[in-house]
Amino acid sequence: MSEKLHVIATVVCKPGAEDALVAAIQECVTHSRAEDGCEVYRFYKHAAQAGKFVFIETWKNKAALDHHVTLPHFQKMIETAQPLLLQDFDIQLLEEVIAA
Repeated sequence: MSEKLHVIATVVCKPGAEDALVAAIQECVTHSRAEDGCEVYRFYKHAAQAGKFVFIETWKNKAALDHHVTLPHFQKMIETAQPLLLQDFDIQLLEEVIAA
């Protein structure tokens, strides 16, 4: 198995807060993509459910992800996004079992 760690994080915002949430997350996405341990950092809008967004990330290893969540751009994003959400982030950490 690879040391890589994959993340799927889902968030649902309050009605009408979609644009504010995207604005709160934009800077974090830009900075996260530049981190040494970041291989993939994508942010998607759900195609069928308004207000639902999904992060799909790949990190070199758990240490890279652990470092990521301590950085100022991530902390700022959490602080700014939290009041816009209906619930906390739903985060799944995945390890690849069968490589492509």
